[in-house]
Amino acid sequence: MSDHETLESSPYSGLNRLELHAILTGKKTMRYTPAGVPVQEVVLLHRSEQGSESVRRKIAFECPAVAFGSMALLLENMSEQAVAVFEGYLAPQYSTHSRWVLHIHRFNLES
Repeated sequence: MSDHETLESSPYSGLNRLELHAILTGKKTMRYTPAGVPVQEVVLLHRSEQGSESVRRKIAFECPAVAFGSMALLLENMSEQAVAVFEGYLAPQYSTHSRWVLHIHRFNLES
């Protein structure tokens, strides 16, 4: 994408949505942006079996995630080892890094 091309006019603009069933396995200490917005960084563990009937694959990975504002406050109070479905979008951790982070905007605890 060129510097003058906007996301709206790019053929690469589109849906960026992730739904992940995972366990909350780690939390950093809550921090705040210079504007006072709460930020909670967490680590999620996903385990599943994926594929077709003939080819099954066991999947296990950790996913770094972050939440801002009221969602950060909710995550701060969530107990570690809690199981939930987390929803959000993927974005680079920083504009200059290639490491991806899930930006959580919703979650539903599993019972």
